[in-house]
Order: sequence, then C-alpha cells, then structure tokens
Amino acid sequence: MLQLAFAMEADVAQAQEMLKIARKSLLYPRIKRDTVIIYCLHNRIGLVDTEIILADLSLPILGGRDQ
Repeated sequence: MLQLAFAMEADVAQAQEMLKIARKSLLYPRIKRDTVIIYCLHNRIGLVDTEIILADLSLPILGGRDQ
C-alpha cells in the first residue's frame, strides 16, 4: 500500500488514509522505519530514494517480507 502511496505522490495524510482503508497499520512516528517513511512522504522523496534510505539505515524496505 505504501508503494502505491509513493507512486500516487500522496502526502502523509493521504497515505495514512490509504492504510486505514486497506486495514493496515498506520505510520507511527516512534517507529524508526515509519519515521523515515513519513519524512520521505512529507518531503516528496521518491520511492527508489526512500528504498535506498531505508536500506542504508538497515531498515526493512517497502514491500519487503520483514515488515
């Protein structure tokens, strides 16, 4: 769902609404991975760059199996 949010260039509120509708966990700022995702959505950083940032921080990438 988050990959779709990035593809749609959604903002944080739109991404949260998409997660809510899909009955997925909402982004929570106290979780390091979620904080990175929120930052990237807020600053309009693209999906590929977000994946790179997550990988550089040894965090699970979007769509990865260890979510």
